[in-house]
Amino acid sequence: MFSYNTWCHCTISAYYVYLEASGHANKVGKLDSKEFSGGDYCVEFYYHMFGAGINNLYLNVVSGTHTYRLKTWSGDHGDHWVHQRMNAHVHTSGTFKV
Repeated sequence: MFSYNTWCHCTISAYYVYLEASGHANKVGKLDSKEFSGGDYCVEFYYHMFGAGINNLYLNVVSGTHTYRLKTWSGDHGDHWVHQRMNAHVHTSGTFKV
């Protein structure tokens, strides 16, 4: 269905979303992309995971009724923004969301 690596050439098209986790134990924040056709894509974003109560960040691909986990980040990553960029090769005859 998909593969990825952590290096790619990306054109910049940026959006900013802030989700505050403090005081929201056992809550889930979810962001969905628009639908894309299968193919090769660059996924690029920054995240900030700091503190003892930090749980997980998941990057998923959803195609039809199937969810595929591309990557998981867990726990404290320090008090700074971390840049993440990877190629995602999604092979589907339909569409998918990230």
